[in-house]
Amino acid sequence: MARKIHVQLIDDISGEDAQETLRFSLDGADYEIDLAAESAAGFRAALAPFLAHGRRVRSVPGSRSTRAVSSSREETQRIREWAMANGYSPNSRGRISQDIKKAYDDAH
Repeated sequence: MARKIHVQLIDDISGEDAQETLRFSLDGADYEIDLAAESAAGFRAALAPFLAHGRRVRSVPGSRSTRAVSSSREETQRIREWAMANGYSPNSRGRISQDIKKAYDDAH
């Protein structure tokens, strides 16, 4: 059975259609916010002076947050949908084969 899922992002501030989800962290807490292009540009502009003087920090291996797990599941679903649309037969659950992951990465 084929299934098509449509996700519509709504700007968390203005209520209009959003184009992207921004992820950020502050004081040890991770956040996500859906924003329209104009709001996202304003958010980035507001943070620019702080980012220019800040240090980028890599995450600690083995400390996966629920956000990372959710993001991983979303990516797995995107890969699975791409694979089916491109002639592959991925399992409907569980891990995706390395061959399919490599083909997906090569295509993107």
